[in-house]
This record gives sequence, structure tokens and C-alpha cells, in this order.
Amino acid sequence: SKPLGKIVSFIGAKGGVGSSTIAHNVAWQLSQRNGIETVITDLDLAYGTASLNFDQREGASSGILEALNAPDRVDTTLMDRILSKLGDRLNLLGAPSGVDRDSPMEASSVEIILNTLRATSPMIIVDVPYVWAPWVRHTLLASDEIVITATPELPCLRNTKALFDHLKTQRQNDKMPKLILNQVGMHKRLEISSADFSKATGVEPFAIIPHDPQSFGAAQGNGKMLAEIAPKAKATEIIPLIAAVVSGQIRDTAPKKLGSVLDKLNFLKKKKQA
Repeated sequence: SKPLGKIVSFIGAKGGVGSSTIAHNVAWQLSQRNGIETVITDLDLAYGTASLNFDQREGASSGILEALNAPDRVDTTLMDRILSKLGDRLNLLGAPSGVDRDSPMEASSVEIILNTLRATSPMIIVDVPYVWAPWVRHTLLASDEIVITATPELPCLRNTKALFDHLKTQRQNDKMPKLILNQVGMHKRLEISSADFSKATGVEPFAIIPHDPQSFGAAQGNGKMLAEIAPKAKATEIIPLIAAVVSGQIRDTAPKKLGSVLDKLNFLKKKKQA
């Protein structure tokens, strides 16, 4: 049988937690630094930000609508035509980003698109919008990996627990979702500590990203990724860890082991170059 690519879905525990930004940076890391053919699929048809984050002309990629409206015509040839090339190993199936049209989403159509992509690409990073609909639930349940991004706040704690409880019940024979705590240490914000967050949800985050509006803002404003704009930022150091874990390069690990994990990544990189 043909080799299948890996589908990794990123979703936020609520809006504005940075799930899309992390997904895009991870995809860039996988393709540009890890040398893995990667496709970003932006499923937020109305407000998707992938085109903006990669400095693509807004609305240039609307081919996904063609695929969604005629799933019986979807094949690898159609996918090659509607994908936007972002680099030697990175492609984007972007969203039209507009509210001037109704864009109904059917779970079966999304599944056909993702399965077609995985026939030719080793990694498919799916940017799932913060909504709860049958097609979102189906997409998450069909993913090989699920990454939930949350900020250390009460609404995120509640929603994270609800998501994990539901997905663990429905995916008993699959990998459990992974948790990222983002925007940690925001000035003057009352936060839940990572220990309390873990205790309440029963899930330990495998990555904790500090609040760094300057680096993230500069990257977004220039249509670049963190590694290109702020290579020495703490957040930039954590992206390789997330990429290595979701791709299976290294096993899942806790944030306290970040130093040893980064050492291992550097060792693997030197070994590959040798």
C-alpha cells in the first residue's frame, strides 16, 4: 500500500490563544529545518491567517472551495493545482478569508481533501478554527495527532478539560491529544499556574511558550516566522521541540526536560549533516 502522511490538527481551547501561529511556525520548522515535505491546510474559510502569516496575497488561495464543493473531483492532480508553494518543501492550502459568501463544510469533503494530501505529503498540518461543528469533531477524531493550545486562564482551563475528556473517550485506541500552554507570563494578568492547570485538567503541557508580543508581532507584521525574525527568542527555541514531538522525531516530553531535548535535537541535526 502507498505510504500515508501524518495528519496533525492544531486547535485552540478558545479564540486568540495563538494556535494558528504555532501551527504555521511548526510547519515552517518541519519543512525548512527538518527537511520534511509539509502542507498547511487552513480550514478557517472566513478568518484564516495562514496567507497573512506567510505574506501571501489575501484571497489568492480559494481553490479549497472548489475541492469542498466538488469532493468527487478531488485527486492529487487537483491538489497540486490549488496548493500555493511557500518554499522547497512547504505548501499551503489556504483559506479565501472572506465573509461575503457562505462556505458550508461537510465532514466527508474535508476527509477526502486530507486523505488526498496525505497520499503525497509526509506531514499535513491542519489549522482548525475555534468552532465546534460536526466536521470539526470528525476532523479531530480522524487526525493522527491533536495539539490543543491554551492560555493559563479559567475559560481555557474549562474548555481544555472538556476537549480532552471528549477526545479521550472517542479516541481510546489512538494517541491522546497534546497540550501547549501559550502566552505564559503576560504582564498584569491573573494566571493559573501550569501546575494548577495540569492538576485541574489531568494533562501536563508538553510545551510552555512565554508571552512575547514583540517577537510574535514583528514576525506577523513582516509575514515571517519566528526563527526568521527573532532567532534567539525563548519562544523560537521551543518551536523545534513541538515540531520534533508531533513528527515523531523524538518522544513526548515535559517542559522541565526542554534543555535535554534541545541537546538531543542538536545531536540529531549534526548526525544528519555528517
